[in-house]
Amino acid sequence: LIDRTPLATVRQAPPWAWIGGLYGAFFVAAVAFAAPRLGLALTLTLTIGAQLTAAVILDHFGLLGLDRSPITLARVAGVTCILIGVLLVRR
Repeated sequence: LIDRTPLATVRQAPPWAWIGGLYGAFFVAAVAFAAPRLGLALTLTLTIGAQLTAAVILDHFGLLGLDRSPITLARVAGVTCILIGVLLVRR
């Protein structure tokens, strides 16, 4: 049997919890639109680079209930390497 989340629990979810579903729908639509125009490799490397950049920012400020994890030189270097990879894939 499948356990279902009680409706009362869903109603108590914070407003930001609904962003995931909206983001998911937007993400699928954006990739479906971009892939034929940019190519799948560039589309995926762009999305990964953007997600990692956003993750570092969210961690730094402790947004969405996350523990704060400050931006460090190592994190900046890691994201920079990913973004350089995006440029290389674009060539």
